[in-house]
Amino acid sequence: MGVIYLHLFLNLNNIQKAFCKLSQFTTGSNVFFICSVVSFRKVKIIGNVLGLNTKGFLFQSWRRSSKTLWLFLGTERFWFTHTGIISPQTRFNMVSCLEHPAGGYKKIFESCEELAEPIPAHVSGKIPAWLTGSLLRMGPGLFEIGDEPFYHLFDGQALIHKFDLKDGHVTYYRRFIRTDAYVRAMTEKRIVITEFGTAAYPDPCKNIFSRFFTYFQGIEVTDNCLVNIYPIGEDFYACTETNYITKVDPDTLETIKKVDLCNYLSVNGVTAHPHTEPDGTVYNIGNCFGKNMSLAYNIVKIPPPQEDKSDPIEKSKVLVQFPSSERYKPSYIHSFGMTENYFVFVETPVKINLLKFLTSWSIRGTNYMDCFESNDKMGTWFHLATKNPGEYMDHKFRTSAFNLFHHINCYEDQGFVVVDLCTWKGHDFVYNYLYLANVRQNWEEVKKAALRAPQPEVRRYVLPLDIHREEQGKNLVSLPYTTATAVMCSDGTVWLEPEVLFSGPRQGEYSAPSLFGNCHKYSRVIIIIFYSFIFNYYCIDIQYSKKKNRLKVFPLRGCVCVSAFEFPQINYKKYCGKNYTFAYGLGLNHFIPDRICKLNVKSKETWIWQEPDAYPSEPLFVQSPDAKDEDDGVLLSIVVKPGVTQRPAFLLILNATDLTEIARAEVDVMIPVTLHGLYKP
Repeated sequence: MGVIYLHLFLNLNNIQKAFCKLSQFTTGSNVFFICSVVSFRKVKIIGNVLGLNTKGFLFQSWRRSSKTLWLFLGTERFWFTHTGIISPQTRFNMVSCLEHPAGGYKKIFESCEELAEPIPAHVSGKIPAWLTGSLLRMGPGLFEIGDEPFYHLFDGQALIHKFDLKDGHVTYYRRFIRTDAYVRAMTEKRIVITEFGTAAYPDPCKNIFSRFFTYFQGIEVTDNCLVNIYPIGEDFYACTETNYITKVDPDTLETIKKVDLCNYLSVNGVTAHPHTEPDGTVYNIGNCFGKNMSLAYNIVKIPPPQEDKSDPIEKSKVLVQFPSSERYKPSYIHSFGMTENYFVFVETPVKINLLKFLTSWSIRGTNYMDCFESNDKMGTWFHLATKNPGEYMDHKFRTSAFNLFHHINCYEDQGFVVVDLCTWKGHDFVYNYLYLANVRQNWEEVKKAALRAPQPEVRRYVLPLDIHREEQGKNLVSLPYTTATAVMCSDGTVWLEPEVLFSGPRQGEYSAPSLFGNCHKYSRVIIIIFYSFIFNYYCIDIQYSKKKNRLKVFPLRGCVCVSAFEFPQINYKKYCGKNYTFAYGLGLNHFIPDRICKLNVKSKETWIWQEPDAYPSEPLFVQSPDAKDEDDGVLLSIVVKPGVTQRPAFLLILNATDLTEIARAEVDVMIPVTLHGLYKP
């Protein structure tokens, strides 16, 4: 049985071509249609012209509250949600079609040396005259100490990169941050401080008694600040997710000092994704001990630059506190949301077992990853708090389980808070799939591992601010431009269902309504999707289990990939916390970064930049000085092309409007993977 996808812009001639392609896989006597905006009458006309027996068809019912696909089989009608099999709204042009059998991506996970001085870059194209400043990026640069390897992507020692742009010329420079973890490791020629996924062990040169008592000296938290860099006052700090941040000189890249935030704030650690207001005020979030020694989450505020030139960190304070759903198991937090008047905190089912952290670590020498566990019964909770004054709002929003690392943006609209997120479905911790042994495998093995991981999806949730218990069972969301829902439950909680802004095809398993069991004879179908005028096809084998009432979706011929839109960026200075249109991100192909993406969150239209055997980094948006539109500006990304003998890495400058290339600045050194960073004018 075959299915043809009919798009608004497919004319009869193109449909005939599509049918010829379809005939390679199935006979024309049993064809189904998926129609997005094509009427039943038009389907029958097309079917008659093509000589097809249109026994059944699918079409999308446009309703304000939800989008539903209806399946007609003869005279019987069955339904399932748009995530059941396939949604005509899914945009496949963001899905990577490139394969990487040569394994060039392995090079971005290899150690490199720092540079003694900046090196010039070879510029092709014309760099805008107004683009004068520095791109600063953080990431791992040393993946082993002597014979001792680091095991996780987030273990490598912190390396800061800088591309300087001035008068059309570009230079590149990099140095290792002189953290305690790095200095002691280089001095003792071994891993001394436990990292995210790598445990440090006592010095083997010590005698057995000295090594034994070393285990009981307490937890030594890492200061390996490889994740991000951000300004506080007039200074710049590299950071990880512990209580330590490291002050660096953005011009010379010299390490200045380590700062322990526990000396100023009640936090055990803070995220690497703070929010900054136009006046320089910095907000961040971290877990802490609240009332009665139970865990909580504190929003902290660091004031803007001081007139007396004093350190703003010394005047930082806790603004508001969120409660924890479990007393001794805080959720892992990588980022949080902020609108003009509210903070948004998403509490996920990925937990840190604090008792295990405090006990087994000291005795057995475990690492951070060993202390994570997933609560498969919790789901996900959304929390709100006001900014001024800082007060927790006791609304209980909940939804199904997902992993969350990056917020795209949040904003207020007509009594609602709209929250856009890069999610990973399920409670299984995504970081379990980011060990270096996994991402360094051959391409086919990388793909197999990624197919077992949670599915990435860009989602929009809408949180109502005015809630009344008497509205049980009613969708509280009245915004006309979204299909996201919020329904009051009998227990007083509000159940949230998202609008999917982007979701690439992949292997997965989905719930099916019980009615679907009546059509089990159609349980195996081959779907060929023809999108617009592009006759590349995606083959999906869908199997229905009547016993388990589940749909299983499997890729055929290796043509379906796990496609993620991650490391999101927006026009932050003008649209953070405001209604916006465009998001930019890094496209992950089975966890391997191989494209730069732009997403219109209103229309779901997408653009990509991609080259064979090229591995870009998170794109940073820089607004042009005379900008009129939201996307007037450029994107900056570091790209690595390991297959190129000369100048294997470059700074890429793209037009943010359509992702066309403006210029590139190539350097004659390899650059390892980078995580986050900023542009300093």
